[in-house]
Amino acid sequence: MISKNANMLFELAKEGQMHENATVMKVLKSLSVYWDDDIAEDIEQLLILRAFPRKTTDPFYPSTHNKGEINIGICNSQIIGVSKEELTQGMLVVGRSGSGKTNLFTHLMKQFIVKGIPTLNFDVKKDYRHLLKEHPDIIVIPWEYLRLNPLKPPRGVSAIRWLQEFTEVFGHSQALLSGSKNFVMARLHRLFDLYGVFEGSDHYPTMLEFQEILNNTKYSMISKDARYLETVRNRVNTIILAFDKVFDCEDGLPLEELLNRNVIIEMDGLMEDAQSFIIEILLVWIYNYRLAQGHRGELRHVILFDEAKKIFDRNKEHMVEAGIPIIDIITDRAREFGEALIVADQEPTKLTDSIKANSYTKITLSLGSGKDIVEMSRCMGLNTQQTDHSHCLKVGKGIIKISGEVPGQITIPYVPIKKDVVDKEVIDDLNKKMENYHITPRIRPDKFEDFIIPSIKVSKSKKESLSDEAVKLLEDINQHQISPLKDRYNRINMTSSKGTRAKKELVSNGLVKEVEVNTKEKGGRPKLLEATDKGNDHLLLNGHEPNGNNGKGSLKHRYWQDKIKKYYEKWGCKAQIEVFIGKKSVDVVVIFPNKKSVAVEVAMSHHHQVENIKKNLEFDFDEIIIACKDEKVKEMIIKNARQVIGKSLPGNIRFCLLKQFNGSNGDGKPTDSESTLNNKRISKSETGLKNLEGRC
Repeated sequence: MISKNANMLFELAKEGQMHENATVMKVLKSLSVYWDDDIAEDIEQLLILRAFPRKTTDPFYPSTHNKGEINIGICNSQIIGVSKEELTQGMLVVGRSGSGKTNLFTHLMKQFIVKGIPTLNFDVKKDYRHLLKEHPDIIVIPWEYLRLNPLKPPRGVSAIRWLQEFTEVFGHSQALLSGSKNFVMARLHRLFDLYGVFEGSDHYPTMLEFQEILNNTKYSMISKDARYLETVRNRVNTIILAFDKVFDCEDGLPLEELLNRNVIIEMDGLMEDAQSFIIEILLVWIYNYRLAQGHRGELRHVILFDEAKKIFDRNKEHMVEAGIPIIDIITDRAREFGEALIVADQEPTKLTDSIKANSYTKITLSLGSGKDIVEMSRCMGLNTQQTDHSHCLKVGKGIIKISGEVPGQITIPYVPIKKDVVDKEVIDDLNKKMENYHITPRIRPDKFEDFIIPSIKVSKSKKESLSDEAVKLLEDINQHQISPLKDRYNRINMTSSKGTRAKKELVSNGLVKEVEVNTKEKGGRPKLLEATDKGNDHLLLNGHEPNGNNGKGSLKHRYWQDKIKKYYEKWGCKAQIEVFIGKKSVDVVVIFPNKKSVAVEVAMSHHHQVENIKKNLEFDFDEIIIACKDEKVKEMIIKNARQVIGKSLPGNIRFCLLKQFNGSNGDGKPTDSESTLNNKRISKSETGLKNLEGRC
């Protein structure tokens, strides 16, 4: 039946992409004024023939026709773009390595620069410094040359508000739970008070003073606060070591001014936790600054970064104990203040639901995992044919979904760029551009100095009161961490009675703690000594560098690591405690004379042991041994492993008791399972075990 509704013919023309054909449109306009059945029938058949094949062969028909001023790519010979307002609502780009993410970011950045929209790009691979030649106004800052005081709030933001914001950022980036975050806030509040911040002082402490006040804090070893202190101090020390001189200033680079420039902060060579911290603190700083200044409305600034899972980590989002990540809240609200966030990643399944839900524009390039393709198909509302098509995307090709529009296939224009800018050029250029910026050195008020110095004096006075025997014993504990008491006393030429008195003196002064290890052997309960934080401070004041822990975990845990190492070395194997492979570590790695490799994990409890097994399976060790405290722990680990990995565990996994490493299996010689390993050798180039033998 022929429709006498000209509007329906107009829609049909649009479906067949004939709406821009001058002849067709002229006929349709004539029909809208004077209807003719014969002409209408002819034109309707023509348009149906034009539209029907596209409907049956093109999974993206009809396609999106968004024509915003920010050009993204080409769809069906038409430019597809987003408006500035749409850009403030976020853009998510996903694609495997080499799919074209960097090219898309370069394409967008060049447009922002030409249109006068300032940008901040967190560059993890030194990809964007090469824009300097074409756009010399860009400021490229390698992270080593960044100067920043994260404890100083933006202009107009109160100290108490910023204290809470910093605590949330630090907690999220360092995976702290609520107890540790509360501890951070309490110590920062005390630090701000010592600086007179709440009384209107213009001077602010830095991360270095925060580290100092943590090192100056003491609690009973059995208290919860002591555990919180150890956790927080570990994170702060690591961050400060990673950033070196970055935080050594009260006032750093003028962030307010840099928000009006095109800035690239290069993160290459900075550890991942430190990258997360610096990106998150700057995002939260910018949000609070915009909020305090009332910068609402139109697009003001664009932030871009790849490897978004460092910030928008799905695992952290699901940590109920840590609360809702502040970065999710910032992402949700940033658009109100003219901040556009463009983020990219290779693995969308590892991203938070928040970033996927709050991205107005989503672009999927070629992905390397079917799981990731399914995830993005769900997020973008793709049908079965469109999902199938996403498996076949070539480099520079993608699927775009703009909110309120149907998905479309897109081709991103290739942006050729000569990558020839070297470090020296970047640093010379940065020095010239930073000449007019003043970095304010740190200031320590008298109140802070008075708080820190007395504790040092107390430590010195206690140092002088120790007996010579106690001093010798403490120094031996520092040099030989795992050693029975009898061996200690013999080593420093001390009788048992004198040694016992020296030990009691150290314990009563809180410089040493005594730990008894149950080896499950008759009469086998060796007593070990470990220096406390107070003991380490005493060593430092006496000119001895504390050696730290050889291994991780409790003293009992480290005792068994040492036992296992010596057990294998006795039989001609090479063994090393706490071997890091990438960011993960193995308790003890053993290399047999025949080059076979064994990973041994010390299991004082069943917690985290399944993760250890999975980790070591990825590393492709020839054998994995879980050495358990007792039968109960052993049974629990086996049960958990079968639930997670499968009822039939791989044949190279073995469970035993720790007491085996005391030589309780006869003469102490490695069992057949240990000495006759699977014939499979390690694929060192694939697993990260390269040069493992040399490290052992």
